[in-house]
Amino acid sequence: VLAGIPGSGKVTVALTVSTEGETNPAIEGEDFTIDNKEITFEEGYGTQSIVIRPIDNDVFTGKKTFTLVIASSTPELKESVQNSVKISIADDEHPLSYLFGVYAMEGTLISQGQASLDGYDVEIAAHEDGALNEIEVNFGYPEVVLASVDEEDGETVITFYKNQNVGEAQAGYIAHFVWTILEDGKQYYSEADDVVAIYDNGVITLKEDNGFGFLAYESDAPYAWFEYWVQGSVTFTKK
Repeated sequence: VLAGIPGSGKVTVALTVSTEGETNPAIEGEDFTIDNKEITFEEGYGTQSIVIRPIDNDVFTGKKTFTLVIASSTPELKESVQNSVKISIADDEHPLSYLFGVYAMEGTLISQGQASLDGYDVEIAAHEDGALNEIEVNFGYPEVVLASVDEEDGETVITFYKNQNVGEAQAGYIAHFVWTILEDGKQYYSEADDVVAIYDNGVITLKEDNGFGFLAYESDAPYAWFEYWVQGSVTFTKK
């Protein structure tokens, strides 16, 4: 994006690739190509696109990264502090790649004491800093929820780890991902139980006695619910 006055004259911007400091660098020509490392703004302002094409292979190497940097402009202009962007290339040879993607979550949500059918989209990706059988689930909180994936008795079992701190969701309130159960109209939760689900053909279903919630903590003490999802109602369907 170039901020400028319309008609102020043509500006050409040159881009370069950096892998400095990357633990698993993506190599240009081996892991990706860039169609256009020089872009021109004929009117001196506007938005242009840079096309990056990943190169597929049959080897699992994990996520690779590089940084795309503005090298120079003609005429020379002042750069924004955001003069670079980090690019991540996902590895589709990951053993859990069939799980990755966006899911529509649906279920019964308790809000202000009332139950209603509700839901929203969540994204599942590899947990790059964890084991190969670990995933991260983005519910829209500052931190992702982590889970493990295992085969048990012919089923794909997803275990969301118990009592996860997912960051400050509201000023002064930290959200925790916890196991829940609704009994006789009363909302219970546990900091000691994992949340367990089954994956089958693009659908993740929480086990019957497993609900989950995002519990707000104030000064390390439970305070109120951000979300409370009822057991036996929650499914995630891949989009």
